[in-house]
Amino acid sequence: MLNLAKTLSKFLVRSSQWTLQSRVWFATAQTLCTDDSQLKMGGQEYWQNRWLTGQIGFHKKQINDYLIDNIDLLTGGKKGIKIFVSLCGKSLDLKWFANLGHDVTGLEFSDVAIKTLFEEQQMDYTVSPMENLKSGTIFKSKDHNIQVYCCDFFDFSSSIAGQFDAVWDRLAFGAMPPCKRKQYSDILVSLMKPGAQCLMLNNEYDPTVMEGPPYHVPIENIQEFFGDRCEIRTIQRGDSLEDRWKKRT
Repeated sequence: MLNLAKTLSKFLVRSSQWTLQSRVWFATAQTLCTDDSQLKMGGQEYWQNRWLTGQIGFHKKQINDYLIDNIDLLTGGKKGIKIFVSLCGKSLDLKWFANLGHDVTGLEFSDVAIKTLFEEQQMDYTVSPMENLKSGTIFKSKDHNIQVYCCDFFDFSSSIAGQFDAVWDRLAFGAMPPCKRKQYSDILVSLMKPGAQCLMLNNEYDPTVMEGPPYHVPIENIQEFFGDRCEIRTIQRGDSLEDRWKKRT
């Protein structure tokens, strides 16, 4: 029986701050994910179906508290920086960043999520094809301070959108099937400028009691995939399991 009070308890959420060391550029790993069960439960088809059927209990209806508490760590207290939000869904965090004066870029493969983001936040936007990616489109707010790429994360690169001063990863790494984490980490690091900061939230729980997604991500995984290129520091932990996740609504 799952000890909901503490084992999964708000997933023991981790916010990790990365400071890039000198080596920034790494080639994207070309390893293939051969675990069909992982791809079925954590692949694009799974998440797209969640959006199409409205099963989005993972969506927060307010600005993320961990982000608010640690915004200065992410931005260094600077204004007008370039921020990347990975697998952003329809997160309210994007508009919040923009309201603080930052240039915000999100990435999400579900056009349903992106359209809903702009419409619910009452932002006028344009849609155009990505020039250097056949299957992608770009959603841009009319004031041009928010843009969201609708494409496969694994097709994305700094040649498309440049590098960023800061990265906000709320459970995106943890949404990856474990066999995709190396490839994901390589791309994410390649998007970061030297000295860039990243705040990452992940879940920790007993994987013998519940399986993802979102997947159990112990700190050892963060060290394994990012430690050779980034300085990693756990800055906050908390209780984060919510009933809507337990019920898979």
